Amino acid sequence: MERNLQRILGSWRFYRSHTLDFLDILTEEEIWYKFPRPGLDTFGKHFLEMAEVQKSYIKAIETGKIDFSVGNYDQPAIYKNKSKLEAHFKNMDDYMGMVLRNIKDVKRKIDWGLEKENPNILEHLQFLIQHEILHHGQLVAFAYLFNIPIPESMVKAWAFPLNETQRMRLESKG
Repeated sequence: MERNLQRILGSWRFYRSHTLDFLDILTEEEIWYKFPRPGLDTFGKHFLEMAEVQKSYIKAIETGKIDFSVGNYDQPAIYKNKSKLEAHFKNMDDYMGMVLRNIKDVKRKIDWGLEKENPNILEHLQFLIQHEILHHGQLVAFAYLFNIPIPESMVKAWAFPLNETQRMRLESKG
């Protein structure tokens, strides 16, 4: 695999690990906490959307054109269940790895319908990473709102201040 592609994939794995850490820290009940946000109004719906957008990005590498309609964003059987969400993320990550292993030219463009220049495969994958991080910001904001712990990996990476629940957990360990 080309070196720059390996580096992008390493970044992807780093940020995806934060997603999985966040999912892991939530209880089955917390997955359903209602957010004051239209559409993606629960943690579970955010996680499903992240995996389905990833599917769209992977398909775009295969087809050469981004199409977000390939994702199925209404799968309650998945977004209501932690283990199914975890399995769905694993399936998408495995699929992505399979597609990326077969890339011959990282400079090949993906048609985003942009007026100027469309991204090459590396830039396209960077867009996917940015999408993942965008969701992390939203998830963290809602964690603060509901006083849910933020995964330690994310606290360390982004220097987030501890919320009340995290402080109490640390004090009980000490």
